[in-house]
Amino acid sequence: MTSRVKKDWQLRLYIADESGLSRVALQSLKEACEKYVQGHYQIEVVDIEKQPDRANDDDIIAIPTLVRLEPGPKRRVVGATDVESFAVALGFPPLGAIGTRERESA
Repeated sequence: MTSRVKKDWQLRLYIADESGLSRVALQSLKEACEKYVQGHYQIEVVDIEKQPDRANDDDIIAIPTLVRLEPGPKRRVVGATDVESFAVALGFPPLGAIGTRERESA
């Protein structure tokens, strides 16, 4: 039996109308994903200015808020705006772990 890294990281980022902090958070999240889980992630961006009901339904009280949906368990990260903070808070695997494990299982 070979070990496998979860292929898809499903993330939802709540922002507010492209504010400066929201733009920084989105850019940093994309950079963290490309650095640690390149090609194995999906980011859904929810603008609470345009979809306030989504924020209410998910009990979002501050922005930016990131929700890791998969792999479980669900995890929330509030206020992170730099690459390394996202990587640590989300529990991304060490650099190179995804490619290495995929090659081992081939």
